[in-house]
Amino acid sequence: MKLVQPSFTGGEISPSLYARTDLARYANSLKTCRNMIVSAYGGCYNRPGTRFLKATKDSGSKKSRLIPFQFSSQQSYVIELGHLYARFYANGAQVVDGGGAPVAVTTPYTEDDIWGVRLTQSADVMQLVHRKYPPQTLKRLSASSFSVGEYVVYEGPFQPVNPNLAIKLAASMSSGNVTVSSNTAGVFSADMVGMLVYLEDSNLSLMKPWTSGEKGITVGTIRRNAGKTYRAAQLSTGGTYVLAGGNAPQHDQGAQWDGPGDVRSDGTANYSVGVLWEYLDSGYGIVKLSAYVSDSQMTGVVTKQLPSGVLGGAGSPELTWSLTGDGTTTTFTIAGNTAVSTDRYVVTVGGTEVVADPNAQPYPKGPVEACVAAMSHLPGGMLAQDCDGQAIACVDHAALTVAWHTARIAMLSLQPCWRLESESGAWVVISKCTRCETRERGYVYGDAIEGLSLPVAGDDLAFHWERIVRVEDAGEQLVAKIYAGDRNYAAGGEPGRYISTHNTSVAKR
Repeated sequence: MKLVQPSFTGGEISPSLYARTDLARYANSLKTCRNMIVSAYGGCYNRPGTRFLKATKDSGSKKSRLIPFQFSSQQSYVIELGHLYARFYANGAQVVDGGGAPVAVTTPYTEDDIWGVRLTQSADVMQLVHRKYPPQTLKRLSASSFSVGEYVVYEGPFQPVNPNLAIKLAASMSSGNVTVSSNTAGVFSADMVGMLVYLEDSNLSLMKPWTSGEKGITVGTIRRNAGKTYRAAQLSTGGTYVLAGGNAPQHDQGAQWDGPGDVRSDGTANYSVGVLWEYLDSGYGIVKLSAYVSDSQMTGVVTKQLPSGVLGGAGSPELTWSLTGDGTTTTFTIAGNTAVSTDRYVVTVGGTEVVADPNAQPYPKGPVEACVAAMSHLPGGMLAQDCDGQAIACVDHAALTVAWHTARIAMLSLQPCWRLESESGAWVVISKCTRCETRERGYVYGDAIEGLSLPVAGDDLAFHWERIVRVEDAGEQLVAKIYAGDRNYAAGGEPGRYISTHNTSVAKR
């Protein structure tokens, strides 16, 4: 008995399913469907044939590869990819120019390499890649015009950021054609021409973070948020003073307001809310190297605006004042010196002896390593009391960089504690016998830290210096004695906002 099969929508099935008569799809499937096309309605018909249109450019001597290029549902092409060229076919004919010559573009691929070319397409742009050549971009400019060129890389990918903090780079200008210099020989080589160099500002000590509700902002004020740098370009009007709004600037071009610009009252005076923040940079910039000068210097073109902190001479960017750098001032006038060379100037620095405060209270005794409250939150979603054997975020206060290191909990103990709060609202509870590494005075105890600065960050771990604006007695709490090597680490009283506390041997002496 023969059965009639009215539909073939199941298509060909695998030999391993030949006996699966229990499958619903089985009745609509085929063992072999050769040179046929199954329609969406169930039937099938012969596939269309091929037709000879034109001989390839190197027909008889070199091979060519045919590649589909579909610009839209109404317009498709076939690309003839041959030895160092590409030609095009559309609507059953070869694409030619106004003079009747075949439209062709030059490619870098030889006959032996065209088979290894991999591709992807989006609308009128096709990306071509091959392990022996730089990535290429094929563009459809019009119905009969195409172009091929190297794929332009704007932001990476980059190799790992240089971990050697002793090696520094600086650029001569923030945009345009620049000279990139290194304070160390052997950094550059001639084969780096064409490469992208990533330059970031490692010293943000002069840039305060943007804070909602900040008072006293003036036009030209510089603030940072989300790793980007902004300048106050305009202030809202109508009040006796201005407050920053609640919409944190995060844009990377142009300018945006952080508040509505409305006028409110504090009960005594009217004030307006809103500052127009102009984007300056992203805390880093990119230079495409164009020419080799020496192993410590190359020239290039800025492809992403450089921050001001990476400008200057090698090893002394303009926002870093040092004894050997020129900073932002090139000449210092020192009265009474007649030496020709400034390095021969003699300067006497007067000082006043610091005496101990007779009213100072002795600091509480206890294990100084018992740093933070056991219920403090650590980056990565864990509590301080649970970090034993886990990697925690450790902060280098000199460079404000983060590295992850395995932590050990030596003990949990009850300790009298302080609650520290920064100007952005980040807070942490530490034991009273803990000293933290501040920017202004080095290691100090909690009751002397108000008004000084500690590194603060969110979940992005982009640490920046913030003043501690409030220190309160937190009573006696369970405190974790955490050890992560000779390193500072970050903790917070709530998830998403962290303050870097101490865990270095300097603080324990």
